[in-house]
Amino acid sequence: MLAVVASYGWPWLCDVITEVLRWELTFVDSLTRWVSSLPHAMPDNLYCDLPMTLLLGLAVLMTFLWLRLRWRWMVPALLGCLVLAAGWLRVTDVRTSRQEAIVAYAAGRHWAVEYLCGHESYLVADSVVAADPSTIDYQRSGLLRQRRIRHTTVLTADSRYADARCAMMDHGIRFGQQRIYVIDRTNAYPFRHYAPLPQEVTQQEVALLVVAPDTWVDTAHLDAWFRYDTLLHRPQKAWTCGHK
Repeated sequence: MLAVVASYGWPWLCDVITEVLRWELTFVDSLTRWVSSLPHAMPDNLYCDLPMTLLLGLAVLMTFLWLRLRWRWMVPALLGCLVLAAGWLRVTDVRTSRQEAIVAYAAGRHWAVEYLCGHESYLVADSVVAADPSTIDYQRSGLLRQRRIRHTTVLTADSRYADARCAMMDHGIRFGQQRIYVIDRTNAYPFRHYAPLPQEVTQQEVALLVVAPDTWVDTAHLDAWFRYDTLLHRPQKAWTCGHK
């Protein structure tokens, strides 16, 4: 890059250096993609939090000092550091086995809601994301590594499913003790401004009301049909989160 700037006064030399730089960047990008495609080339389930980073950094420093200075006491210190790192991994694993969290994602016109429960998760999404969860890998891959998620059950909003942790029917979802309702284009008519307001209806109590992107609804109709704690709605370009 510095060579390109330095050769600015000689156009022919600048063109040559620019072409070499372009070729170099293309080669590095191709090499990186090839290495990442090899089996087990990338650690899918490795996440280093601050304590683990400090312990591993200390282990590397101890290894360097032992190789450089040959201090005998450095070997048991290094082993102790590695034992502490293994212990912290175990503590993190036990802690995440008791976790419960609900996460909402948005990627363009696509949406998803994920329930993290222990080392498993339930991903409820539109048909595109459900068919290919890698659509939102950018949003969720780091979180799944951090939370030590090992298995994901993928469902669409209109699925019928039930087990001890998750139950779904007619766009209604139960994640643990939390109830969620999803409004998309297939069931949005009663909640639009030109639909008649219900005269007498038992309001559904939900912790989270999700309105899919590009689904237009009316707040008055939502208030008539639901009692919700949190509303997730992205009518234009970004998710907005509101509390009643």
